[in-house]
Amino acid sequence: MQIKISYLSRNIKPTPLFINFVNEKIAKLQKILEKHFDEAVLELELFKLKELKSDKGTIKVKIILDLKRKKLLSVEAESRSLTVATNKAFKELTRQLEKYIV
Repeated sequence: MQIKISYLSRNIKPTPLFINFVNEKIAKLQKILEKHFDEAVLELELFKLKELKSDKGTIKVKIILDLKRKKLLSVEAESRSLTVATNKAFKELTRQLEKYIV
């Protein structure tokens, strides 16, 4: 099973700790995918939305999973925390993927 991964970030710089967090999430996802698919492409987009004077800004995470000519799954999540938004997005993606497989 091969997953091609691409990252895009705007107005935010992911830390090495965050990259490790994402890699752990992708490894869990890969365990589900390898039973049913030969190849997949995962795009992870991180955006820091406009800041207000009294607000740190909101982080938006978008994940697109292309299952190579079978299905395209897309999820989005927002939070003030990059980790929380990413976790929400991966949970929703996993739920959609399990629903698709069953």
